[in-house]
Amino acid sequence: MFLRPALEASAFIGFVFPGDVAVIVGGVAAWRGTVPLWAVITAAVAVAVDSAGYLIGRMWGEGLLHGSSGWFPVIDGHLDKRLESARAYRRTVRDA
Repeated sequence: MFLRPALEASAFIGFVFPGDVAVIVGGVAAWRGTVPLWAVITAAVAVAVDSAGYLIGRMWGEGLLHGSSGWFPVIDGHLDKRLESARAYRRTVRDA
């Protein structure tokens, strides 16, 4: 139950692994007594924090963007300009 929502929060994998369904199935399993309710709640809250996507982006985000931009030639020409715009926005928000 923890793995599916965690994969959903990961970069580009969320389209394949619907985490909401896993949380519902975990709830049903807890209702049937197969899994303790506290374990289902703990796993659901842990993945809801969505820190996995943040950490992936922080560590490998720019490399992933530049590596995958070759797949999408339309993005390749605008990527550096958009990244600089995003960095400027982040600096503005952080300094405010």
